[in-house]
Amino acid sequence: MDMSVAIVNYKTAELTKKLLRSLADENLKMEIVVLDNGSQDGIGETLKKEFSHITFIQNEVNTGFSKGYNKAIAATNGDHILILNSDIEVRKGSLKKLLEAAKYYSSKAVVVGRLVLPDGSIQKSAFHLPAIAGALKEYFLNQCNSYFSYLPSQNEPSVIEGAVMACFLIPRIIWERIGKLDEGTELYFEDIEYCRRLKEANIPIYYIPDAILDHHHGASSKKLPEGEALKKLQKAAKRYHGSFSHYLITFVLWLGQKVRRIG
Repeated sequence: MDMSVAIVNYKTAELTKKLLRSLADENLKMEIVVLDNGSQDGIGETLKKEFSHITFIQNEVNTGFSKGYNKAIAATNGDHILILNSDIEVRKGSLKKLLEAAKYYSSKAVVVGRLVLPDGSIQKSAFHLPAIAGALKEYFLNQCNSYFSYLPSQNEPSVIEGAVMACFLIPRIIWERIGKLDEGTELYFEDIEYCRRLKEANIPIYYIPDAILDHHHGASSKKLPEGEALKKLQKAAKRYHGSFSHYLITFVLWLGQKVRRIG
């Protein structure tokens, strides 16, 4: 099997069905694993009726992004692993383009696609690994795209340092080398942390603008209780940076925003 698709659902049943229907339009041999992270809405029976070809895994509770995807990926067998958010819809032919790119790079790179938001704009889905130096460059040296997400070239494939994990194609040989997603946080920074490990291993990430996917951004996180997403974000940031660096970066960003507003 060339490609295994891993999807984690959390209270996004209708979007997950739209995603699965879009995958059915792709003329590729692939296996699809859907894990439900404790939605408690009976999605399993619904999906099995319409999509009998998928492998469905039910978690009784929400174990978080990384644990969910690690468990889903463990149930796959394909040579390439495609992590897809449940709030993605694939435009026809895009997965073929991703797979062709991965093979072109001899399965020695991760490839990601162009994400289009509901308003038609292209999502700024690439980033440099966040660091104090990047924050200083962004705010005090006027070097844009040094810290925050940015839009890569839309004309040709380009190498980027990091990418959001909404659509993330990993050759299995790389997955086995780099290891699973970090399970120390429930949500956020899992893509940043994984991209850091890829960089340390000298494995490039290629942005493929011709592979286009629609992204209903943040559908699962919006289902969390009020204030819970921010708490998870802060916890994940502290784990990634360490407490001292986290607070130092937070101060630099706060100061930079103040200076920019005054300016």
